[in-house]
Amino acid sequence: MPVRNPILDYLDAIVRQRFLAACVLCVGVILTAWTTWTLPNIYRSTTLIMVEPQGVPEAYVKTTVTTDIEHRLNALNQEVLSRTRLEAIVKDLDLFREMRAQAVPVEQVIEAMRRRISIEVFARDNAFRISYEAPSASVAQQVASRLAGLYIDENLKIREQQVSGTADFLESELEKVKADLEKQESVVQGFKQQHMGELPEQREGNMRTVEGMRAQLQTVSMALSAALERDVLLERQTRGSGDAKDAPAQPEQIEADLAGARGRYTEDHPDVIRLRRKLAEMQRVRPDRPAGRHSHLPPELARVLAATAAEITRLQGEKENLEKGIEAYQARIEAAFGREQQLFVLTRDYDVTQKKYQTLLDKKLEAQLSQSLERRQKGERFRVLDPASLPERPARPNRSLVLLGGLAASLGLAILLPIGLFQIDSSLHAPEDVAATCNVPVLAVIPRVVTNELARAARIWRLRVASLSVVAAVLGLGTITLYARYLF
Repeated sequence: MPVRNPILDYLDAIVRQRFLAACVLCVGVILTAWTTWTLPNIYRSTTLIMVEPQGVPEAYVKTTVTTDIEHRLNALNQEVLSRTRLEAIVKDLDLFREMRAQAVPVEQVIEAMRRRISIEVFARDNAFRISYEAPSASVAQQVASRLAGLYIDENLKIREQQVSGTADFLESELEKVKADLEKQESVVQGFKQQHMGELPEQREGNMRTVEGMRAQLQTVSMALSAALERDVLLERQTRGSGDAKDAPAQPEQIEADLAGARGRYTEDHPDVIRLRRKLAEMQRVRPDRPAGRHSHLPPELARVLAATAAEITRLQGEKENLEKGIEAYQARIEAAFGREQQLFVLTRDYDVTQKKYQTLLDKKLEAQLSQSLERRQKGERFRVLDPASLPERPARPNRSLVLLGGLAASLGLAILLPIGLFQIDSSLHAPEDVAATCNVPVLAVIPRVVTNELARAARIWRLRVASLSVVAAVLGLGTITLYARYLF
């Protein structure tokens, strides 16, 4: 027995289920026609906004707002698409009148409006496009224009807030660092005042002063030596020549020799030590000469001796003062090395704080300049490149496409549904099926006898199919109506 063609089986299934296919096709045509008729015209208005760079080159004024357009739009969307802003637009333009008349919650109305707003970002071109869809072309244009204005205004507001916040933050940080800097500066100044003369920067000056005082000491020592020699000569003149030759060395002579030795050597030289010791012994043994010891001399000689003694006393005082001064300045020079380490510890933190203060001060000035740019709208800003357009034709739906697509889908479902039922049906419908299944020859075929029970079962089947078709049509019509009114 020849193999039956599957296509014939499918055609036979469609013929047997022709009532089901007709119902499906009818329901599909009705829903397609209702969809084409019910869906409202939706107009789309778009506006293109470009991010315009700041008017002043960044080489002169650096902006404190460095986020890219995508991140900035994310922040702007939170503000512009908030419930408060969109609710104001809905009330001002009287949008979604039917939904509000039916006391639909405001959240649903706002959500419906958000679904009609679309934003497309062109990061490479530094621009973005705002679109709004509405059943009215003029309404779509008005809302798109309103949204563009909100984005521009909010961008300026957010940028100014960011710049102001940056300036305020830098101002507060600058005040803190300034207080620390003044405190550290007070500590450093107090240390310098307390150890004035022993500071590292004064070491060179102290060394030059010591050198100058040593030169003065040498001059004074030489002058003192000359004065002492002159005094010794005058003393010898007051005595006889024999007495002068036999007289032992006088303290004045020792002082003159000591002054000459100090001019040539240091204090640690053996000659200086010997003369200093000898002079001390003579001063312990021999008391000071009385003031009137030259009263028997001629007045002129007495005046010379008195003047010489006064000069010796003055030079000795100057010498002692110079020696003390040299010791004091030498102590300052030695102490300067220790003060240098102490001052380094104090100034190290001070220098760090001063650099931090200067850095914050520079940043604060930049933030103030950037703030001035934003207030004068010379910074980066949004500019409408293409204003909101008035659409001439609906953006959707494409009724021809909806109609053709719905009819094609209805016809396809009407054909595929019987075929699908045939595939899951396990009953035998042709002699060939019996022969192939039971592997026995078919001797005779009894024609189908339609009894009352079979006719009644067929009517019940068609009634069920019709009822389900009506229910599907009603549900479909309701769904399409709700979709067209609230979602489309």
